[in-house]
Amino acid sequence: MKKLILLFTLFTLISCIDVKPNVTVDQKIDLHIDGENVEGLEGEWIISADEKDDVITVKIERKEELSE
Repeated sequence: MKKLILLFTLFTLISCIDVKPNVTVDQKIDLHIDGENVEGLEGEWIISADEKDDVITVKIERKEELSE
């Protein structure tokens, strides 16, 4: 019985360990329109997605810079 309680206690303590996965984000976007690579479009962009039924719409807009 003591072994069972010890195993249960160890399992409870081990299951509470916080696991942090290694995640990297690559912010490189390769944009092709009609099969042609679009170069020279540097800047900040806003990418939003809308999902309705089985259709996913992706909208890409250039972020307008505020001039002072």
